[in-house]
Amino acid sequence: MCRGKETFQCLVNPCGADISPRALKDLGQHPEKSINFWTSLLIGKGLLPKNTGNRTTEQKAKAIQDVAGDMLSPMDAIKKAHAFGAGTWVAHNGKSFDFHILRAHLDRAKLEHPTFVDSLPVLRKELDLVSYSQPLVYKALFKDKYKAHHALHDARALQRIWNHVKSERSERSEHREASRSELLDLHGVGPKSVQELNKQGIYTIRELTRAAKEGKTFKVVRKSVLAKLRATPEIQYYTSLI
Repeated sequence: MCRGKETFQCLVNPCGADISPRALKDLGQHPEKSINFWTSLLIGKGLLPKNTGNRTTEQKAKAIQDVAGDMLSPMDAIKKAHAFGAGTWVAHNGKSFDFHILRAHLDRAKLEHPTFVDSLPVLRKELDLVSYSQPLVYKALFKDKYKAHHALHDARALQRIWNHVKSERSERSEHREASRSELLDLHGVGPKSVQELNKQGIYTIRELTRAAKEGKTFKVVRKSVLAKLRATPEIQYYTSLI
């Protein structure tokens, strides 16, 4: 999980103290597939030697068991995640997978649900791409790649994608607002000029006129326009300048 520059990550042991093939089978899992998955995951995390993958299923289970003490239970993990950030949780394709699991664990822990936002439909609406797989979206936006399918790397990549899209959407919204502004009736004032004026609290011709009469100047407005505003009686300015 990412929140600004802060991050939270942990390894979760969903099987409890016993990760033997028999215990996994009793839990309804496929022992060999589950143990192979855990082995690959822990090797990737640097918690198991690379040659662990060449061992028997029982030996792999024993190796996993030896490092399982450093993992959190699902209950502890969801409580820590909730404490880290209980506002809005964004996940890519979260409606199909993440959110169902998270809601179930939050309910077991009797914790209030955060606001869940699936980034996939948002990106489909905001971006015109061939594929909306997160690694491919990242590559399309930033001409770069990251260590995909590793939880913290995925979270950081999604955070960067999300912030980028939010920024682009905000700029488009500002441009649309600027395109409807009465300030555009002034000679030489375009949408970008309106955006800059808005940032300085100027939204109408009347407000710009008052600022001009106070001696204020703006790089995005011609001096001749400001001079005319200063010289124009306030009650007539909006007709004489259009």
